[in-house]
Amino acid sequence: MIGNEYNQAQKFHNLGMDAHKHKQFGEAERSYLRSLEIRERIGDEYGRAKTLHQLGKMAEELEEFDEAKDWHRWSLDISEKIGYEHGQASALSRLAQIAQKRGRLDEAEDWYRKSMEIQWNIHDEHERAQTLHELGRITESCKRFEEAEQFYLEAEKVFQHLNDRQYLNMVRRSLKRLKTEKNS
Repeated sequence: MIGNEYNQAQKFHNLGMDAHKHKQFGEAERSYLRSLEIRERIGDEYGRAKTLHQLGKMAEELEEFDEAKDWHRWSLDISEKIGYEHGQASALSRLAQIAQKRGRLDEAEDWYRKSMEIQWNIHDEHERAQTLHELGRITESCKRFEEAEQFYLEAEKVFQHLNDRQYLNMVRRSLKRLKTEKNS
């Protein structure tokens, strides 16, 4: 019985992701909420954390930042409770992005630093490098240029090691912009 319900919950989650991808937000929300309801009933905390994360991402896309923050905090709480570190790091990064979009740079920096600590522990180098880049952007915005440069250089080193040309070019553009800003 639970296996069948688990499959149903996953089906609704996938339907939500597909609808979300096609910008059918009402349908996506209905599917995610149905998945969440089933997952809650069968005690699938891992699945709940993932579905809450998706609801948060969708709310962000719709610029419903208070709602997005609530979804991500709920996902974070569950992820912490069950020891799902990847979910914790993802939720923390999303909370940082929301704070950053709202101009709450100190709050964003705190969330990113917490996320980066987990990313380091779980060896998620790509996400850690992205977080380093975002910390560089925040510290650059706050005119903390030396700190920004260190974040960018560390991100550059990781992306170079990962051979990720797209992100490497992005970081190098940030370094170039920073150099210009420091010299002006």
